[in-house]
Amino acid sequence: MEYTLSRSKRKNITICVKDGRVTVKAPLKTDIKVIDGFVASKEKWLARKLRENSERQKRYEDVFAGREFMHLGERLLPCVTDKKRIWSSCKNLFIPQEFYYNGVLIISDLFVAAIKKYYMRKAKKYLGTRLAELSEHYGFSYKKFSLTNAKTKWGSCDSANRIKLNWRLIMLHKGLIDYVIVHELTHTVEHNHSRNFWNGVAAIYPRYKEAIACLKEAGILINLWR
Repeated sequence: MEYTLSRSKRKNITICVKDGRVTVKAPLKTDIKVIDGFVASKEKWLARKLRENSERQKRYEDVFAGREFMHLGERLLPCVTDKKRIWSSCKNLFIPQEFYYNGVLIISDLFVAAIKKYYMRKAKKYLGTRLAELSEHYGFSYKKFSLTNAKTKWGSCDSANRIKLNWRLIMLHKGLIDYVIVHELTHTVEHNHSRNFWNGVAAIYPRYKEAIACLKEAGILINLWR
């Protein structure tokens, strides 16, 4: 089993799988044979995680390749438009001719900048509106809303009740977006993940565990267009 080894001042060996790669973190002086033995002991678990990761990548390969574009849980097919901006319908994402070459969409730096601008414009409007609606409906109060390009989180709420939402949320189903917003709004009351916090989330979003599982499945999208 191939893996990347990282040593640091720590007490235990840990192992994780991300983007199809296995990373092992170990104490500075741990013998390599001990590390190899630890990895070998996790062989079945690693095989399952790598298989799940591969299946997840296949489910989203058309999105990463630019053959499909996600918006509120729907997959839009790219089409050429004579307009100078990117726009969408219920089934298609219309992309200016300048981003095509011989009829093929080229995922260039210019296109990535343009598509991110499009998504962030959509996200700012939809996520901001939905945050305000849910906050008012359930009696929460937050100080500020902004978009984030976070590498690992869908959202966050700091001690001053400033809420940040990952702009890639606009790709997910509305129900998942609502869960993330409810999660962060609950943090304006409980700045932790205590029992009281989860009870508060469950009171508004009873099926939150299913939402968490779905977000984990869609987590690969956080790496899109870095």
